[in-house]
Amino acid sequence: MNYYPKILPFYMTYPMPLIWEEEDTVMRDLEYLQELYPRQAKKYRKRIEELLERFDSEGSVLYDEYPDRMTLYKMAQDIYAVLEQEEKREQAEAAAVAAAPADGGEVSTTGDRISAGAAMNPVVRTAETAPLLGPESMELIQVLLYGEIFRRRQKRGFRKF
Repeated sequence: MNYYPKILPFYMTYPMPLIWEEEDTVMRDLEYLQELYPRQAKKYRKRIEELLERFDSEGSVLYDEYPDRMTLYKMAQDIYAVLEQEEKREQAEAAAVAAAPADGGEVSTTGDRISAGAAMNPVVRTAETAPLLGPESMELIQVLLYGEIFRRRQKRGFRKF
């Protein structure tokens, strides 16, 4: 006569840790793929992450069951405005550095002083260094914002709905 019931292994009696481990691998995959973003997108993703810190609280719009589309769009517009101001400031600083005369500079035909560095290395705008302006950049910011909101909701384990 067998008095002992069939003994189950630990992983079968408490399967929850396996579920959480699966979610951790999903988040690790997402973070890895975000590191593969192009340089500009990665820069803006990090800045969006910093800007979202002020919205990250218990009763925030970020954690609503169904976040309002217009509220999220307004949030994306605000982030776009901040990023645009930062881009303009960076361009102004770069222009000031390029325009500053350096020792050993040359005089152009118009009488303006040209620094040796500027004469040798003219500023060339490429796709990577061009400012993020235009409707396509607003769409990029929205996509990055929604991805960051998703990541925060998953990380917090938000399942109230």
